[in-house]
Amino acid sequence: MQIIQNIRDKGAPITIVAISLALIAFILMDSKQDGKGPTANDAIGKINGSAVELTEFNKKVRLLEAQEEQQSGQKPTNIRSSQIREQVWNQIVAEKVFYAEAAKLGIDFTSKELESILKSDDQSNPLMQDRSMVDPATGKLDRTKLSQALTNIKKRTGEDWDVINSQIIEPQKLTSVSTKYFALLNASAYYPTWMEEKDAKESKTFASISYVQIPYQTISDSTIKVTDAEIESYVKKNKDQFKQDAGRMVSYVGFSQLPSPADSARTRELVNSLKTDFANETNVKNFLARNTSAIDFDTNYVPRAKIQSIFLDSITRLSAGSVYGPYVENKNYVIAKMLGSKSVPDSARAKHILIATVNSQTGQPILEDSIAKKELIVFIMRSTPAQTFHS
Repeated sequence: MQIIQNIRDKGAPITIVAISLALIAFILMDSKQDGKGPTANDAIGKINGSAVELTEFNKKVRLLEAQEEQQSGQKPTNIRSSQIREQVWNQIVAEKVFYAEAAKLGIDFTSKELESILKSDDQSNPLMQDRSMVDPATGKLDRTKLSQALTNIKKRTGEDWDVINSQIIEPQKLTSVSTKYFALLNASAYYPTWMEEKDAKESKTFASISYVQIPYQTISDSTIKVTDAEIESYVKKNKDQFKQDAGRMVSYVGFSQLPSPADSARTRELVNSLKTDFANETNVKNFLARNTSAIDFDTNYVPRAKIQSIFLDSITRLSAGSVYGPYVENKNYVIAKMLGSKSVPDSARAKHILIATVNSQTGQPILEDSIAKKELIVFIMRSTPAQTFHS
């Protein structure tokens, strides 16, 4: 214990100084890092040996978020932002790996190819999706608007150019390069090394053979006898050729959903039995709800011209409270009740209704203004026709 106490007494100052220096160094290092921070050109990863810069990655993320916000009308949520960042990273990975392989084969996407695509009338052209660019008479691109659009695209800079590059140029480049790449693969033939070696070896080997050919046409069928035992033996050796799938017998009964004549007669009788109660019912709305009517109750008065029924004449001649039917209309059995009718004035259209109060020849007054106004009101009332409404 005495030894430990001596170490504490003598080593305490040294320990305190060492800890102080370590803390000062840690603070200075942390402040230096905070002052510097991550630069815009810091690489966030490498793909196929090529660095992905933070600026490039963030720009693509912002463009995709802005495009989604423009389409949906709201900013992406935190979860959706994480999905967008992962989507951008996967896209960068695919492009860098794929474009590198395509470049080895001499596959590229030129400005002339882009211009040819944007000038075409094919539906794959992104400009064809803008209906303002399409001539409605021909269904093709309006050449005047197309020329102006291409000029505007070439003039874009900064963020505007990034948007065009992200939404038009990059998708067209990926489509064009991938189409060429896979067309090249489909047209190619794979020649394995072992097959090449085998063909080279066999090309140096020669053999001489002699053979006799007897065409089967020269052999008469009557000279060949096939026994049942030979047929049975062949079938046993080649069972797969004579295998048959298991069969099933199915019996079923069909029921038509269409009403039979008996169903129609029964329905008509049921509706007819409601006729008397319907005529005596004072609360029509409750009656229709109680009997589950297929036609909604409407208390509005409707002009005669707007009532669509072939039995209109018979119905409109009924007195209030009378019932007509049943009759078939729109595949339904119907009974109609006249609730009431009324006549209301229709609108009248007149231009320049003039009543003279002064003689145009002599300038002498011939009628007082108050009397002229009364005559004008009487004239308008007499000129207004009436229209009948039914409910």
